[in-house]
Amino acid sequence: MSTPPGRLSPRRWAWEVALALMPDVEPLASELERRMLAALGAVDGVIAVMHHDRGTWIVEGEPSGADLVRAASTVVDELAEDLERRLRG
Repeated sequence: MSTPPGRLSPRRWAWEVALALMPDVEPLASELERRMLAALGAVDGVIAVMHHDRGTWIVEGEPSGADLVRAASTVVDELAEDLERRLRG
């Protein structure tokens, strides 16, 4: 599940998920953001996900860190070939 930016509950957030490299190439950046919100939101224990900044998501709830890493890695792996092609020009 995802929530609009700035709409997390007043409880403290538990996790920040960040990518070391976030493409600034449309429509790939929007697709990556959309998939990441969905993947992180589907992790057990996640209450809400907010796209915080370019390449950074805030996750609220009590999910497993390993599950968050697996979810994010799956999204990046699914888009890896397209990401590499776009970044190399």
